[in-house]
Parts: sequence; structure tokens; C-alpha cells
Amino acid sequence: MRERPPVRVTAGRRGMAGSQSPGVRASRPLRFASVRWLGDKRTMVVHDLDAAVPGCRIDEVVESGKAATFGPDTPVEAANRGYRACRRCRVI
Repeated sequence: MRERPPVRVTAGRRGMAGSQSPGVRASRPLRFASVRWLGDKRTMVVHDLDAAVPGCRIDEVVESGKAATFGPDTPVEAANRGYRACRRCRVI
């Protein structure tokens, strides 16, 4: 598995970490700063927050209150719970 660069968490506007400008990566919600894998309970899709792109709509998942985290924080655990990979960030 390839190494991912570390994520720098800084306070941004609207409680989001990182930059809001369009680019390759989406910003990480501060509430989930220590989580890598985030699931959407409505669609049963899991996102890799280290590889998420703006099209993943992570902020919509967080604002809906339907975000799921996994213990252990791995894509295998997400798959065991019935989550499938996001088509945009492809984690599983």
C-alpha cells in the first residue's frame, strides 16, 4: 500500500479543517480529525478522508448527522459492516 502524506489539521471557516479552495483533496472535518475512514449511514458508502476529493461531499455527511466511524479504523471493518467504497476516493 502506498504511503499517504500526513494531514495537517488547521481551523478553517465553518468548522472545517484545511483549505476550502477547489483542488485535489477535500478538507477534513475537525470533529473527525483523528479518523481516517468515514461512513455515510444513508448510502452505506465509506470514504477515505486522507484521499477524499471535493466530489465526495464529506461535509454533507457530517451535517446530516449520519456519519459512522469504525473501530478499528480500517476499510476491512467498514466492509464487514456492509459499507462499500466511494467511487471517487476508492478505499476498498
